[in-house]
Amino acid sequence: YYITEDEQWIGGLLSFATIVLFCFALWFATKYIKLYPIETSSDARDSCDDTLYNALFDNALQLPLSNPDGTRWPIFDMLDEQPFTMTLDLVNTQAYCSNISFQQNRPGVNYLRLPMTACILQPDNITRSVSVALLAHRIDVQLNITGPYFLGGFRLCLHGPGLIKDFNRLHALDMCQFFSTPNQTLARVATLSVVFIKVVNQTKPLHIGDLSQYDGRWATTFAENALSDEMIYEQDGTYIRYMVPRTILTITFSEQPFFLQNNQKPVVRIAELAFHTLLFCTLVIELFALTFLVLKLIKYWKQDNDEFSQIKKFKISNPGDHTSQNQYGFSNEKPCVLVKMNKSGYLSQDEDAFKSARCRSRSNAITVHCYGEYPAHTDNIKNITYISENGHDNNWGVHDTKWFPYEGKKEHQDVYQAPIIQILINNNQTISE
Repeated sequence: YYITEDEQWIGGLLSFATIVLFCFALWFATKYIKLYPIETSSDARDSCDDTLYNALFDNALQLPLSNPDGTRWPIFDMLDEQPFTMTLDLVNTQAYCSNISFQQNRPGVNYLRLPMTACILQPDNITRSVSVALLAHRIDVQLNITGPYFLGGFRLCLHGPGLIKDFNRLHALDMCQFFSTPNQTLARVATLSVVFIKVVNQTKPLHIGDLSQYDGRWATTFAENALSDEMIYEQDGTYIRYMVPRTILTITFSEQPFFLQNNQKPVVRIAELAFHTLLFCTLVIELFALTFLVLKLIKYWKQDNDEFSQIKKFKISNPGDHTSQNQYGFSNEKPCVLVKMNKSGYLSQDEDAFKSARCRSRSNAITVHCYGEYPAHTDNIKNITYISENGHDNNWGVHDTKWFPYEGKKEHQDVYQAPIIQILINNNQTISE
């Protein structure tokens, strides 16, 4: 409705701007969909905001309840089955491997000996590293150092292998934490609590119908129950430090009943992005179409105003002596006949009359030519001059179609001033007849 005849559908600066805008929209949509998930996507280099990702995050503490069918996420089984190895780096001690042993304290049982998997003296000659495999995640492990050997501090390290199974990925456990007391050695009987917390990251699929990706890892927290005997020494004397035959370090491992669930989902999926991109492109087209329409309406409004102004200014520029002051030529014996047309209709074209009048074809114009009804009349009106807004002509006069429909009477306060053609009859014989 805004592309008229002989005008192109595309072309020009606005069309070029529209195509460029479409290209940028498609390019951004292609890049944006690849910004999910954040583990495998690169930085948003195509945007001014480097932190832009196609991802939404939320988290909550959950209980690992079973599904209605009795099953649960496989990642929980993988976390429960992950084996742990504990390594203790004993700092500032002269104890030998033969003086060090591990045991598991269990209710109702004296103890269960745990074999060491490694015992290494570090190159500094004052740090000895000992390792033991933990039989469970909930376990009490006791380190015994027999003899007059003290500990300046220790570093606790926990290790566990990673595993990938289908859409479930178990991350390796590799953490260390150093413990010590200021300006003194550790207590001869020290305790430490380690609490495990499951952390499960659920990455929802980009394509509807695909399976979610689960990542599991362990988080640890520590509680130092008693690592120093300073208050006991102040109460009973420092000599007690040298009366204890061995140093005992008890580490209690436990697990929280809840787990931390982190959810990652896309801001927009492929189907949604394609639909929104299509809507954006359609909106751009509609905006440009509306712009074209407004421009066309403004153009037509100006054109109507121009035509309205032209109607007000209608006049024959060169009427000669054929004005109302000399009775339109009657005083000179050359009378004029004023021809006006209030309404334009349609009659089938008389090609013979058109050719005989030697009229030239002209678009947007009504041609006026006078001829007699009978041959005798035709001979009497041969010498005629047509005076119109386009000038003088001996063959034809012109009414421009821009004056129709004519609004002159209304606009000129009921003074009827219709566009006219003056037909000047030059021969006097016609007057006498």
